[in-house]
Amino acid sequence: MAITWEDIKGKLDRPIGRKAGAPKVIVKRVVGPSSYATGGFDVTIEEFSEIIAGFVVAGSGYTADIDFANSDKNKLRVIAYSAAGTEVAAETDLSGVYFTVIAFGW
Repeated sequence: MAITWEDIKGKLDRPIGRKAGAPKVIVKRVVGPSSYATGGFDVTIEEFSEIIAGFVVAGSGYTADIDFANSDKNKLRVIAYSAAGTEVAAETDLSGVYFTVIAFGW
């Protein structure tokens, strides 16, 4: 499978303010919710006041993506997918699944 890159800057649906200095990177490993809600779950990056980009990797045979339209200043909405590529069903227990979020921001 080839790796593809996508410019996500426009997907944030909000202006990105310029800050002094270079953006920082935070890597956060979280467990999924014990009862998944359709549309995803939020991961808050307390170290940032503004996230400008990010991506997520899921374990245990799942994949994940970030819903930038429903993300906010310092939180990212993570959507989990099954091995078949469909969103995980509501109320699925993902408490044994680790999600690694890599976020860029200030």
